[in-house]
Amino acid sequence: MNEEKMELEILKLIFDYSKTGHFPDHYFLDKVVEIVVKKRDLNDYVQKTVFIELGGAESDKTYASYNYLRKQISVYYWPIQIMCQENSYYDSLFNPIERILYHNINITQCILHELEHAMQHKLADDYKNTSMEAKLIRTASL
Repeated sequence: MNEEKMELEILKLIFDYSKTGHFPDHYFLDKVVEIVVKKRDLNDYVQKTVFIELGGAESDKTYASYNYLRKQISVYYWPIQIMCQENSYYDSLFNPIERILYHNINITQCILHELEHAMQHKLADDYKNTSMEAKLIRTASL
């Protein structure tokens, strides 16, 4: 699966959910993680996706997080629900389907951001990689 195919698969998922008026659910988020893990060979870095329904002190403003030691992505539904219910300036610019699309893109971006942390750990664990980025990640991870 090349990068372009991965992107098209994720974009199709976003579009399909948006056109039917749905925000991401467990299946959607699992599917995004599955697509990226498969494409980028992150099986050793992401082994589990956890969905946390209720908010807590650690998740009041956090939509998702990556835990390297647990090899898991945690998705916090409470702040996501709040974000989707709040009206932002941008909401007034869109029709109802576009609003949902806008939120679905934002939520997907949060998941992709957390998967990027897993990618950075993979890069840092490859000691044959002597790039400045790999060295900085290794140094910052001490």
